[in-house]
Amino acid sequence: MQAAKGKCLAGVVIAMALAGCGNEKCDALGKHMADVVLAEAADKAAVEDKREDIVKKTIEACQAEPPEEKALDCALKAKSTAEMKACEADDEKKADEEKKD
Repeated sequence: MQAAKGKCLAGVVIAMALAGCGNEKCDALGKHMADVVLAEAADKAAVEDKREDIVKKTIEACQAEPPEEKALDCALKAKSTAEMKACEADDEKKADEEKKD
């Protein structure tokens, strides 16, 4: 059960880091995040119990601060939390490069 909780929290953290789409893609991201976290969970029942919370928190984070469209599209295509983290890293790298210019 601890592993499931860890995956759940990791998913929420990723969502918050990718946060900020402010449209129907936020809903899609929330649902996709829950699906990915559930697929990776050892204790699927525990994650399923948290599904609504994962979706809600992901949508709220998504609406708080918009990510780059490319990072959002990447996250929506991701099949794992690791792939979602890679999308986030690409978005952060681009933001850092823009700050240098």
